[in-house]
Amino acid sequence: MAETILKGHGWLEVEDIQACLVYARRLVVHERVETLLGNS
Repeated sequence: MAETILKGHGWLEVEDIQACLVYARRLVVHERVETLLGNS
């Protein structure tokens, strides 16, 4: 996957992609997904 991104965006480096993934993880680390059940 990183290879595909790098081919399309020549100015990026592997470290740029890794930094983005670290940032994304920090944003969602405390997120919770809850299922909403409808009244039936």
